[in-house]
Amino acid sequence: TNYPLSTDKKRAFRITELSLPSCLLHITKEAGGKFRVKKDNNIMSKIYNGYGGLKAKFATIATVVALSGVTAFVPVVAQGALTQAQVDAIVSLLNSFGADATTIANVQASLTGGTPVPAPSPAGKCSFTRDLTTGVTGDDVKCLQQYLNSAGNKVASSGAGSPGSETTYFGSLTKAAVGAWQAANGVSPTAGYFGAKSRAKYDALMASGPVTPPPPGPTPVGSGLTVTADPNQPAATLAPQSAARVAFAKAVFTASADGDVTVNSVTVERQGLMDDSAISSVIILDENGVQLGLQKTLNASHRAALTEKFVVKAGTSRTMTIAANMDSDLSQETGQVGRMAVVAVDAGTSAVNGSFPIAGNSMTVNSTLSIGSLASPTRGPLDPGAARSSLEVGTKNFLSSSGKWSVGSAEPVMLEQVRWYQAGSAGTGDVKNVRVVVNGTEYPAEASSDGRYYVARLGQSVEVDKGGNIETAIKLDVEGGSDRTIDFDIQRRTDVVVKGKTYGYYLTPANGTSANTSTQGEGFTSTEPYYDGYAHTIAKGTLRVEKSNTIAAGNVPVDVSNTSLGSFMLEAKGEPVQVTSFKVTFGLSAGEDGTQIDNVSVFTDAGAVVAGPKDVGSDESVTFTDTWTVPVGANTYVIKGKLTTDFEDADTVQAQIDPDGDITAKGEVTGLTISATPTSSTTANTMTVKRAALRVAIAPTPASQNVVRGVNGFLFAKVQYDASDSGEDLRITTQKMGLTPASGSTATDLNTCQMFDGATALNSGGNVVTPDEATANTEDLLTFNMDTEIIIPKGTVKEVDVKCNISNLPAASETFRVGLTSTNSDTTVVGKSTGVTVTESVTLNTGPTMTIKTGGTLTITLDASSPTAERYGIANKTDVLLVVLKIKATDEAIRLDRIALTLASSTASSSDIKKLTLWDGATKVGEAVFQGTGTRATSTLSLADFTVAKDTEKLLTIKADLGLLGVNEAATRGHLVTVNYDGEAVTTTKGVGLSSGGELNPTAGADTAGVGVRLVQTYPTFERLSVPSNTLANGEMTLYRFKVTADAADDLGIAKMTFRVSSTTVATTTIFKLFAYSDSGFSTNAYAQNPVHSRNVDEVSEDVWGNVSGSGAMGTDEIVFYFNPVSNTTPTVSSASTTVEALNIPAGGSRYFELKGSLASVTIGDSIAVALLGDSTFANNTNLVNREQADVVGYSAQNDFVWSPNPTTTSATTTNDWLNGYQVPGLPTTEMSQQNFTK
Repeated sequence: TNYPLSTDKKRAFRITELSLPSCLLHITKEAGGKFRVKKDNNIMSKIYNGYGGLKAKFATIATVVALSGVTAFVPVVAQGALTQAQVDAIVSLLNSFGADATTIANVQASLTGGTPVPAPSPAGKCSFTRDLTTGVTGDDVKCLQQYLNSAGNKVASSGAGSPGSETTYFGSLTKAAVGAWQAANGVSPTAGYFGAKSRAKYDALMASGPVTPPPPGPTPVGSGLTVTADPNQPAATLAPQSAARVAFAKAVFTASADGDVTVNSVTVERQGLMDDSAISSVIILDENGVQLGLQKTLNASHRAALTEKFVVKAGTSRTMTIAANMDSDLSQETGQVGRMAVVAVDAGTSAVNGSFPIAGNSMTVNSTLSIGSLASPTRGPLDPGAARSSLEVGTKNFLSSSGKWSVGSAEPVMLEQVRWYQAGSAGTGDVKNVRVVVNGTEYPAEASSDGRYYVARLGQSVEVDKGGNIETAIKLDVEGGSDRTIDFDIQRRTDVVVKGKTYGYYLTPANGTSANTSTQGEGFTSTEPYYDGYAHTIAKGTLRVEKSNTIAAGNVPVDVSNTSLGSFMLEAKGEPVQVTSFKVTFGLSAGEDGTQIDNVSVFTDAGAVVAGPKDVGSDESVTFTDTWTVPVGANTYVIKGKLTTDFEDADTVQAQIDPDGDITAKGEVTGLTISATPTSSTTANTMTVKRAALRVAIAPTPASQNVVRGVNGFLFAKVQYDASDSGEDLRITTQKMGLTPASGSTATDLNTCQMFDGATALNSGGNVVTPDEATANTEDLLTFNMDTEIIIPKGTVKEVDVKCNISNLPAASETFRVGLTSTNSDTTVVGKSTGVTVTESVTLNTGPTMTIKTGGTLTITLDASSPTAERYGIANKTDVLLVVLKIKATDEAIRLDRIALTLASSTASSSDIKKLTLWDGATKVGEAVFQGTGTRATSTLSLADFTVAKDTEKLLTIKADLGLLGVNEAATRGHLVTVNYDGEAVTTTKGVGLSSGGELNPTAGADTAGVGVRLVQTYPTFERLSVPSNTLANGEMTLYRFKVTADAADDLGIAKMTFRVSSTTVATTTIFKLFAYSDSGFSTNAYAQNPVHSRNVDEVSEDVWGNVSGSGAMGTDEIVFYFNPVSNTTPTVSSASTTVEALNIPAGGSRYFELKGSLASVTIGDSIAVALLGDSTFANNTNLVNREQADVVGYSAQNDFVWSPNPTTTSATTTNDWLNGYQVPGLPTTEMSQQNFTK
């Protein structure tokens, strides 16, 4: 018989084969009408000690039973009923407390297995006289909860707030229920705030009769459940001793399509020639390997009922595994063979279809196989080591419990799952971000529906070798739960799911050594809980006060109600804090006293009053006795009041609070007194008394400048309003200013004068000012009457624009000034709150001088961003950059409509360019074409507007679409294409002044001097590469490496390369060779012959072109190579008779070159420097223009690199299309950076 007994630790003894006397229960009536039922600890201690040899197993029970509006804690009969005598004794005790009949009936029903009757809805209409929101308490809150529960918008399904257990506290559950009720009844917004709108709706509903919510529709229940054997049964194998979760059988549960099916129990039976003693317990596992419910032992009929309910959704199947935890000593049962079978299934009203028994394969009991183990359980190093008696709310990453095991020597193991049990009174809302830590790694923990179990499923991620350790801990954040406990235990050894890697059996961790007593935090025990963690108590609520900068230090006025005098942050943790007394003291300047501050109140930052108003006493303090609640979290409160006119300017006021002495507070949940912190005074920002004040001046911008007549809305001045020293915001309604014309101008030359706050006109319609003084050089009064008043916030400076239209009447050099003059500078200004007239302080300034111009100036120059060196341009390519021009507009904005361009290079013709394009950044604004053989072109910027703002510059980019090269094409290879602005054709270039409207031409001058692009079909790009070693050694070694890449437009040819070799041991350096490869690894020959030069180069002494030595085209330290990758025919007499041809590099391809030399007699101190040479000027022959034969280029003064942009398989070095190395990308005009070698 099982006797559940409510204890302090809320555990129940299961006493086997004993007849115990009735236990002694204590029932006490607590505050709020609650009844608490508990055992007599002394009696239970005697019972436990008297039967110390029994196996006592614990199960947590903490069920709250609804008892007509009060809460009683009673034992729940889980495994056996109390006798009638015991029930009668409890009822008699309740009668002695004067409990009502409903309470007694509900207790009696609970104790006898019945269902308590929920509390009825409120007997009458609730009386709501105030707004109800989070943190509020009272009987009206309880009435609201009762109404919500009766209207179908339940506050909670069980526990506090549920039907029959309504409370007087408005918390998050009540807020959610109110929101649901608002949504259902059309109250907007659905914020969960029970205010005026909600009260009106409630009254309307109650006037038409109580709302009876429709009963919820029944959840469809499946008509049938089919149970079949899984075709993939666990294979027949050994069942070793101490093995856990040994899978014996699998069954498939399939629900009918018409509804879900709840399986109440599965009955299993041990079959075959196996003793029941071989099996310690039987369990059922779901498809994820999670154990459902408790483990069960076999009864005398070899059966066990697994009673943990599970649901099979309609039309789906679930596969369940019947598994066994084997006994730790199978020496007597070894060799026995048995199996497990499902023999019965209880599915309630759903018909069960199946051919029972459903049995798995037989397993052989084994006592000799040494499977892995988890031994030596001990408290882990992450364990706190003691119970925390005051765990603060807000604590992050708190390690509540930790256990550790050592892995045995039989096999490595894999930890798959750890399940912790929260035995404390804290709820899921109190602990957040729960993680299970395994060997230093954190894993997310899944909480069970009741918030008690937290499991981490690790899969196969945690493997530990033999002799290693497994440590697991529980880590969490404390979010709430004042005066509640956090107690994480491991209930059973099988909650640690670990599997051996060698044999594949699950293992049962070793028992602990501690005896399980009533002491908390015993660590590993031999019973349940398997690991008993410490119970940590969450501290009661706290209240902390600090200065808030919501109200910054600043100026404050006198005689203004609700002036902000300071702000404080009050942070409540653990529970809402109820404040019943709140004292504020004011620090004042000498000579002032507290009676000069009236009507002080405490406001939330949302503007709601929570305390006050009250006047400050002569002791400069005010104490509020209003009761208000500080919600959990950081909250800002503002102190407001009115300073009387007795205060003088520059007096200071500073609010301060001494938290532990000035605040009386208690926890709203616990009712316990809370001492606010810190113990020292907290002071708000200092406020300085200032009456309304304003300084008026002319801002430094805009500066004096030229302006073209005819401009509308021209900015003449900015008025600066400075309220830095004002104690309140200011309102300006009128501003008077002086307009001063000079140099022959008259005020009437201007019109439509307005003031602007940003883009907003402050005087419009009839308030627009038109100057009317017609006498030349005579000041005129401008009076701006604001139809939109100017507000200047205290402590700030605002600038307001003054703009007027300029007519076309003023002559050049006439001037105007708008400012604050000695005769015209008055401002009408009052305090925004007080309405007090303010006498402003004015800084006289007649304003900047604006000088009239009849038109602007257009200037065109070469911009510094324009290319400064010649470049190669690929034929037929579009948008090739030629030149960048700088267009400048002076005195007015100018729109450029037309620009004159010229073809500047003497070597190029108009046929080399298809067309020119003009660009404003990425926007094309115009095009131009050179007509016929002409060298001048005029571009009309008609594709997009090209406007240069007044007194600024803008860049105009000129690009070209280059001509085609080839047979019958007009463009010429090697031509230098250069285009510039034509500075002489000034009338051809035209701009339009946007203020004056007149046509503008630039001043005549020289053409810009841009550089051009040389027209080719393709060109090479060089890149120097590193060499394998820079240390000299005898034999052949690499002296230089580089890469040559042809542009993607076409192939190119190379006829000659030249290297400079400087050596301390020239005579010992012989036989230079140049190799070419097609890969960066220098492994694949690029040509049929490698090395690629036409003859050997033996020493640094002669030119090898055509076997002619002593040429002036080569220095004595140069090595020259000519190429013939097809044959190695040696030249005979002269260059004209050679068969030397070029190396071809395909379009977009690269060749990797390597210079090698044979070295001998290398000694320490020797050195060699090697570099590839370039050309400093273009090789030019006037007869052939810019195209030469290879030999002509080779013998020119600049001949170090000879190449062709138009090679073919039949082209020869005698064709007129050869260039030198000048301006080749990557090849400097002197030489590529050298490689230095030393010994």
